[in-house]
Amino acid sequence: MNVTKLERRIYDLEARREREYQAYLESLSDDQLQLALDGLRAAIRGQPMSEAAMAVLSKGPFTRRRELTKPEQAEVDRFVRGHGA
Repeated sequence: MNVTKLERRIYDLEARREREYQAYLESLSDDQLQLALDGLRAAIRGQPMSEAAMAVLSKGPFTRRRELTKPEQAEVDRFVRGHGA
């Protein structure tokens, strides 16, 4: 995969993730959204998040991360080195 294709793939994945998050937030009721915001504010302040807030946030479209394969890691490394990360 060349640099242009890799950049396009990254852009496409970021755009898809943004659409998923937007759809998730729009699906929440006002009360659920407020719980989520309160929970995030508490986490930012270093305070415990309520169970209700955790429940709302845990149902979001948060994808699990997977380990990169060796060829994928090598491709990322080449891309980063080529762009003076």
